[in-house]
Amino acid sequence: SSDLIKVLGIGSSGLSAEQLVYSLLYQDKYTESITSKTKMYYLSRTLTKEHVLLFYTVTGNKDFEELFEAAKAVGCQVIIVTMVDSPYIRQYATELVILPSNVMQLRNPSGDFYQLDNRSLFLILSEILAAYVNQNLK
Repeated sequence: SSDLIKVLGIGSSGLSAEQLVYSLLYQDKYTESITSKTKMYYLSRTLTKEHVLLFYTVTGNKDFEELFEAAKAVGCQVIIVTMVDSPYIRQYATELVILPSNVMQLRNPSGDFYQLDNRSLFLILSEILAAYVNQNLK
């Protein structure tokens, strides 16, 4: 059931979670993005084995630890999309997608630096997932 699929991200990774939800709406597939620690706290107490959690996290930091532990305890599916391969992430992931890091600094004509954001790859992946749903899951 799509109401048991949650797409999660903290900070600007949460924007990618929201983008995937938005893209899926056009496929008549509804899911929910969880982008605040408060909602994650609540979700960690209401998880069931039937839930599917899709996490966007560039670094795999500890923001999700309580939710990861709760998901492991109930045995639900945990899909983690990240740019860091770490033992911490691997212990919780049912499926792990490691995207390349595209952090690079560009210099503009005035000499100032601008760093390209890693999360742009999350948005591309979200569009690919939405297209897959459109082509294969209708």
